[in-house]
Parts: sequence; C-alpha cells; structure tokens
Amino acid sequence: MLAQLKRSIEAHVSKNAFCIEDEFYTYQYLQEKTAAIIEAINAIGGSRMGRVGIVTTNSISTYASILACWFTGNAYVPLSPTFPPQRNAFAVEQAGIDVVLGPENGPEVAGAVAESLRFINTSSLHTAGAVLPDGGGRGNDDLLYILFTSGSTGTPKGVPINYGNVVSFLDSYEQLGFGSGSEDRFLQMFDLTFDVSVASYLVPLLKGACVYTVSSEGIKYMNVVKILRKYQITFASIVPSIINYLKPYFKEISLPDLKYCVLTAEASGLTNVKLWAGCMPNGKIVNLYGPTEATIWCTGYFFDDAAPKSYNEMLAIGQPFKNVRAFILDESGRQVKEGEKGELCIESPQLTPGYLNNKEKNQQSFFQLEGGRLYKTGDLCYRDGDGDILYCGRIDHQVKIQGFRIELSEIEVASREFTGGNCVAVVYKNKFSVDNICLFLERYSGETNKLKKQLEGRLPYYMIPTQLTTIEELPHNTSGKVDRVTLSKMASANEN
Repeated sequence: MLAQLKRSIEAHVSKNAFCIEDEFYTYQYLQEKTAAIIEAINAIGGSRMGRVGIVTTNSISTYASILACWFTGNAYVPLSPTFPPQRNAFAVEQAGIDVVLGPENGPEVAGAVAESLRFINTSSLHTAGAVLPDGGGRGNDDLLYILFTSGSTGTPKGVPINYGNVVSFLDSYEQLGFGSGSEDRFLQMFDLTFDVSVASYLVPLLKGACVYTVSSEGIKYMNVVKILRKYQITFASIVPSIINYLKPYFKEISLPDLKYCVLTAEASGLTNVKLWAGCMPNGKIVNLYGPTEATIWCTGYFFDDAAPKSYNEMLAIGQPFKNVRAFILDESGRQVKEGEKGELCIESPQLTPGYLNNKEKNQQSFFQLEGGRLYKTGDLCYRDGDGDILYCGRIDHQVKIQGFRIELSEIEVASREFTGGNCVAVVYKNKFSVDNICLFLERYSGETNKLKKQLEGRLPYYMIPTQLTTIEELPHNTSGKVDRVTLSKMASANEN
C-alpha cells in the first residue's frame, strides 16, 4: 500500500491533492511537506517511537503528518482539539505516546500529560524538492493507527488497526466497482478521530484524485452542500443525518456531477434516501456498514429505487465484502435461519488484533467459531433470501419494558410518519429506577399531546413514550452518530 501511495504521489505531482478552506495543495506540495515532517521525526528517533500523537486540524500539515508517520514506520493516534484535554491525555497514556505532531498550540490539547511529551511544530516545516522514502518493509502486524471509540462504561476503547487490516480493506473495497480515478473529486467531511476519514483521504490519494475537506467552522451540513455544489464533487461519503438536515432544501439542490454517495456511520432512513436520490440524477447511493473494529466498512448495499430493501425504514446493509464472512447468531452462538434475527458477527482479515490494554473487553467481544476469529458487533440483523443483510438496530436498543421486548426504531418510524421530522427514542430510568421510554423530537413545533394520541392509535400501549421532549438539535458524537447516552441522561434529569 505504501509503495502504491508513493507511486501515486510521484505520478501526480502537478495535480491537486487537497482543497482545504478553498485553498489547493498539489501532490508536489504534499510530498515536500511530508518529507519535511519525516526529517523532523527521524531527528528524534524515527521508527523507534512506534506510536505518534497528531493534533488534528483541518490543515495540510495534519494530513502530511499522517503520511509521515506511515513512511517512518509509526502508527498515528489522532488527538482532537475539540475533545476535553483529559480524554486526549487518556489516549496518550494508553497508547504509550511520547511524541506529538501538530500546530504551535498543540501541547495544550494533551492536557496534564503535555509536559512529558516531545512536540514537533509541523505548521512551519517545509522542504523544497524532497522526496519520500520507499516505505517498504511493513509487515501485516505493523500498526497504522489507533482510534479511541466511546465505551459503554464511559472509558474510551483503543482500537489498533494494522497494515494487514487496511490492505485487506482496500482489496475488498476495490471489488465494489466504483471505478474512481485521478479526475474524481472526493469529499472528506469526517473528524479524523473517526475511521471513515481514513477511507475519505486514503482512497483518493492512492488514485491521484483531489480530496475536498469540510470546514469545522459554521454549520456542517451547509458546508457539505456548498462544497458538493461549488467543486462538483463526484464521490461523497456522508452521514445520513446530513440528508435529514438538508431535506428542506431538496428542491433547490441538484448534483448532476455526483457519481456515488456513500451513506455511513448510522442507519439510513429509506424515505430520506429516496428523496436524496432525486438530488443526484446521475449518481448511485450506496449504504456501507462497518464497525471501527472491522476497519472502516465490511458490508455494502447499492440502493435500488425500484425495489429498495429496508427494515423499519432502515436501509439494508447488504452483502459482506470480498474478504469478510458474516454470521448471524442467536444468544446460544448458533447460526439462525434465513429471516430470523440475531447478532451480526464478523470474521475477516480486516479485524483489529484486539482492544488496546483491555483483556476483559477482548474476551467479551472476540471469540472462535468454525476455526475463525469473530467479532460481536452488537447489531441486530437478519439475512433475506438474496443473502442481503437487513439491519434492525442495536441489540442494546432492543429493550424489555414491562416484560415486553421493544425495538426502539419502531417507535421512531411511527413518530416520523406523524411529524415528518427527525426523532430518537431512548430508554431512561425514572426517579424510582424504573425503565421508561423518552422520545426526543428535533425542532418539532407541533403539540406533543396530540402526537402522543396519534402514537396510541398506532402502537401498543407498552411502546408509548412516557416523555416527549422537543429539542433544537440532537447531540452527535464525533463519528456523526446520535449520542443516545447523552439523551438518556437528559431524559433522566428531566424526570427528577
């Protein structure tokens, strides 16, 4: 992969590699910037560091720092300036980092551990005419990056991804047949602490294409549509919530240059997808699914407007990738029959070697079956007669209240039919520690009592939310997913 990346950079030196905040940077500039950071890394230890922190900003220095880590044999760990310093400090300590790359104010991001770190200010580094090293000699077990995802216990989980994982992913990804080339223009809207960002910059760089990043300033969904239009983006990966926010503007949006739009990171609502398809008359919509532990994406479904597949309005996640085997198992670990629901478990060379410094979680999440190593995704799914996988929600979102098993997505579907807006159902504990359902309604101007009456005519009594709360904007985490933990805490606080 690194040899291919080096060849691509050298073959396209005069072409644009990035467009950041409306400023273009050529592959030549990217190469020279990367080479300068490599020189600085080598001056203080080179590949012996193993893991390097990168303060992630929307800048060419950040992307060059990632490449510099790879070409010096190091893995990178993103440290976001938007995170609390103590969270970044946790990542630094867990990953064993002693060197951080970033802008001049970078040390502030690391919080209390900053004084123990060596810091390289990358913003001013540049070496004209420099070339990249070969980047050879990387083994499949060599780490490329470590991402820290939210943990159910409140402690982030470190997910290391190695060279073999990424190579396997790229091999599978090519089999999807997108056929992208150096003339394509790719959107990169994701925070670099989220793994879809890796595909959003790595795939285009391997092809000599240009990456158009989305500013963190202002309203993100408006920034996205602005870039899609202004730069005639041909390939975009976005979170479905972006579509929901843009829905009032669909009649004004036309994206004839968009060839493919990948929906990812959360469930895709069928109604919104159908409407969005009308905004890209010459393009295709693809729903790609994958947990961070399985390296970005591992299943895919090409949306068919004539006969779309969905469950409770959630678009199918489709077929496993080339290098992926998908098992749907019951609570006893046995494979379920076609059409029966169970937990989706993944076997693949794309699987992380295991959580960082977390033996207990590894024992809970990974297991052996039929001679292979599988990962429990925690996602409730079933497989139809065509072999397509239908996503039914999180297993921990399938709850039991008053003895009845409830899928919260069913409440959300019914509510959206009556309101036409975005909503999320969560479980919270009232002041007596009894589980109840709260429905959060985003920017809803109607009467909640009237909505509750409508739901009573549609759903059984035990599925009727005890709280209906209007909220200006649903909270999201860094991966773009709705932050249900925060919503549950808000609901409990409202009860007290």
